[in-house]
Amino acid sequence: MKLTVRSRWVRILVAVLAAGACVALMEALWDTKIARQIENVTLIRRFEARAGSDPPIDPRIVIVGVDEESITHPYLGRWPWPRERHGELLREATKRKPDVVTFDFFFTEPSPDPTQDEAMMQGLELYPNALVGAVAERDAPGFDSDRIGKTESLTRIIGDPYAAVGFDTGLTPIEDFAVSAWTGFVNCPPSEVDGIRWRVPLVVRLGSKLFPSIALQTVMCVQNVRCSDVEVEFGRAIRFFDSQGMLLRSIPINERGELRLNFRSLDRFVQVGYLRLLNQLRQLPEVPWPQEFPPLKGQILMIGQTAAGLTDLGPTPMSSSTALVLVQATAVNSLLREDYLQEVPRGTVLWLWFFVAAGSLLLLRHAAVMAAIILPLALAAGYVALAFWQFQVSSLLFPLFMPVAGFIGIHSVSVAERLLRESRAKSRIKSMFGTYVSPEVVNEMVAAPHPPQLGGEVREITALFSDIASFSTFSEVLSAPQLVQLLNEYLGPLTDTIIHHDGTLDKYIGDAIVAMFGVPVVRPDHAYRACRSAVEMQLRLAELREKWCQDGVWPEVVTQMQTRIGMNSGDAVVGNMGSSKRFNYTMMGDSVNLAARCESGAKSYGVHIMITESTHQQATADGGDLAFRFLDQIVVKGRTQPVKIYEILGFSRDLPQSIHD
Repeated sequence: MKLTVRSRWVRILVAVLAAGACVALMEALWDTKIARQIENVTLIRRFEARAGSDPPIDPRIVIVGVDEESITHPYLGRWPWPRERHGELLREATKRKPDVVTFDFFFTEPSPDPTQDEAMMQGLELYPNALVGAVAERDAPGFDSDRIGKTESLTRIIGDPYAAVGFDTGLTPIEDFAVSAWTGFVNCPPSEVDGIRWRVPLVVRLGSKLFPSIALQTVMCVQNVRCSDVEVEFGRAIRFFDSQGMLLRSIPINERGELRLNFRSLDRFVQVGYLRLLNQLRQLPEVPWPQEFPPLKGQILMIGQTAAGLTDLGPTPMSSSTALVLVQATAVNSLLREDYLQEVPRGTVLWLWFFVAAGSLLLLRHAAVMAAIILPLALAAGYVALAFWQFQVSSLLFPLFMPVAGFIGIHSVSVAERLLRESRAKSRIKSMFGTYVSPEVVNEMVAAPHPPQLGGEVREITALFSDIASFSTFSEVLSAPQLVQLLNEYLGPLTDTIIHHDGTLDKYIGDAIVAMFGVPVVRPDHAYRACRSAVEMQLRLAELREKWCQDGVWPEVVTQMQTRIGMNSGDAVVGNMGSSKRFNYTMMGDSVNLAARCESGAKSYGVHIMITESTHQQATADGGDLAFRFLDQIVVKGRTQPVKIYEILGFSRDLPQSIHD
């Protein structure tokens, strides 16, 4: 019991250490570029899989696209357009009273014609919630101020502001626009891993100050929140408060102040071309507002480049070429609807897979190889299905690649180790039994789900002993080479007969053959097989005698050779026995000794095959083609109970009727 308990704890320890090593390797490789690239591919597939069931975009968001039709129309002209056109759009849009108008591009230099800037500034002043873009970038004019026009910097900061996306230099709107409209930063750097925009900064550092992004500033305008009402805690959240200090909204951000974008199908955004919208507005009120157009009243107009030939495009999980205004609009939609991706903490996932890996390794330690392959694959597939399902129904983001790769990896190693171990065990079985039993039995042993127990066990077997009668006289009349030749010619066919009936050769003792039936592979009819084998051994010997007579070189003692065989069926101890360097698969026990006594006792009764009652009973129960004759009931030395003994006469079909009678 102590050994069993110890072995159990050793297996548990090995499984725990293996699972721990797997988790440690997962943690070490988690942030490598290739791992992140593959993880991002799985995330793209999740976005694609749920696109058809995405909820509607916030109806307040309207994308006003600088599209191909707009940039090719002579009225607007080539891009960039005169700023009076934007002023015109702003003035005309007042007819429909939008709540917020956002320009997702820059006005960082004055126009050569001051009237252009004047026209646009007058348009901006018509809206309390108009926004223009800014960008923090390298190789731009320096900046170190706590405000950009009427936009103040964010001052309620928890954490290191220099961790935020940004630079000491940047491009800001011209002063007239900065004092007439709010400023929002449009920085949206692609991922260094794959060039895709997975996140958008909600706060951007310019110099030593933090300013809201254009998406954050848009939502601040919608909720009438000023910069002084915003708290930024890096790695946790951006929080909006009302004038009484009550929390209005909490937006999750990472250590750099970025929001992980929860992309919805981009086709669900309401989009209208810049030129089409301007033309429709100019016709008011003479021409009624078309039903297919967004109402604009109380809505958020996000004006940005959407034409394929313009530069403000980039890859996203939804498309290889996405208008970046849609990236900002995605952020605005997430903020308005509080539709955020919720990332499952890495530590939680690692602990989960530690227990799953350790448990499955223990469970599958002694399972079939196919089960050890299928179950881990099923668990991994279940986890993948769970990740896709949770992503669709609750925007819960489970890491996929590293957990699945690590789990499949450790089980692949486990299966490979087991296959190697089993291959070695099978090779050992083949080398151990290849000369003792038939190839068919060896193959059966190798193919068995559980290899035979070779360390020693009690099994019911039939033991067979055979010996050449008066063999000592052979040594007197034959030379050593002749004796060796004779034994080889004799032992070969008789051993083949034993092996043919799935017997196992135990050993040769001079001219004696010792064999056993029913091990190492179980044969319920072992007694019947042994009896048939004994009869056929006598038939083979008769053929050998005829051959030796025809050879004409052997003395009469050889051509008249007789062999006695004794057998008994019963329990015996079988297994590998010997020293640590040399051992044999053999048998021992009282039933084995009784078989040897039968072989030697056959001489007293003048018979060639003598068996015990137990062998007789089992053989007749399993086969009816053998003829037996009761000989006697004897008390064997070392026993107190008498034993009935029988002679095997041969196959019933070969005996004359007189013997049957």
